[in-house]
Amino acid sequence: MHPHPRASLACLTTVLLVAACSPDSKQPDTGEAPPVETLRVEEQTVTSNNHGLFDVDFEVKDGERVQLVLEDPNNGYVGTQLLIDPDGNTALDRDDWSGSHNELTEALTGAQYASTLNWPVREEDGTLAPGVWTLSGEILDRTQEPNKHADVEATILYRTDDAPTAGTAHVVMAYCTGVRDQDGVVEAMEAGVAYWQELYASWGITLTVEYTDIEVDPALPDTYEGVEAYGELLAGYDDYPLLMIVGDDINGDSYIYGEAAAIPGPATATRISAVEVSWLAHAGANGKFSDGEIGILGETMAHETGHYLGMFHPVEDGWQFWDAVDDTPECNSMSQCQDKLGANLMFPYPVCTSMVDCAPQDELSDGQTGIIQRYVGVD
Repeated sequence: MHPHPRASLACLTTVLLVAACSPDSKQPDTGEAPPVETLRVEEQTVTSNNHGLFDVDFEVKDGERVQLVLEDPNNGYVGTQLLIDPDGNTALDRDDWSGSHNELTEALTGAQYASTLNWPVREEDGTLAPGVWTLSGEILDRTQEPNKHADVEATILYRTDDAPTAGTAHVVMAYCTGVRDQDGVVEAMEAGVAYWQELYASWGITLTVEYTDIEVDPALPDTYEGVEAYGELLAGYDDYPLLMIVGDDINGDSYIYGEAAAIPGPATATRISAVEVSWLAHAGANGKFSDGEIGILGETMAHETGHYLGMFHPVEDGWQFWDAVDDTPECNSMSQCQDKLGANLMFPYPVCTSMVDCAPQDELSDGQTGIIQRYVGVD
């Protein structure tokens, strides 16, 4: 969310390939090898045991990174406990992070609707050895009790990447009902997007953005709750775009600039697959956008997308929790943290002398940049 002033057996398996051309198009025989698929998608349904535990086995090819999206069709809480490599070694253990003051991924916390693990997260997490990996997870019902013999829908996305330090992310920006008609909103959003694109380009990520409309009430819900229409809109695309929703406000709070559904969010079509942005919070009391407000708007877009791609705040407001990135310095007070990290894009709030006079937050460390470049939705 980014407040103002800126927080078990497989019973079904389906394999999908995202191709460079339509499967119905006949390609000429040139004698050359066909292009290598850079993204493949596998879908499984697994069933929990008497303790609400389940395993998802998935086979990694050489040079791939993965994202696993776990969903409970009955809207329980699902999360990751362990990630085991083909040799039986533990690559990720929830117990190692339970109670830690450093944050790596929300996949280790049981989440409603969908839970996402993108792996690896950081450079020190290493690459994925080819072979069969296992994710061991837990599913709870809505009273937080183990959900016995419950189905879990798992989507595994595999990305092969020849250039891991650069990539492209496709964005769909959707205006809620009536928002596009508000005076100055479209112009401000496009100016904010231009700044967002400039920021991400400096970190090796090209953003391609298209605009559309969505029939959703502009009084947006909390992103952790989401809207079925988000998933329905994304289901019409075959390239797994990032969805940004523009509404009036978020969760009834006129001071929330923007919010991401999860850290990281799913690169699939679910009801929580979105970043939400409030145009009213950015436009201020007069409802008109100043240059300074457009600057904060662009940084909000970049910041909340950063959460969706896997980045936490380098330090949380309260100064007792930090991200798990080695090259973002730890700090223990407001003054110290603003001095060390105030210019960082992911700092938890803008550093301002007035509502429209804020210092730029346009920096990321190498470790932070590596996280967003490893997100499976960035090709």
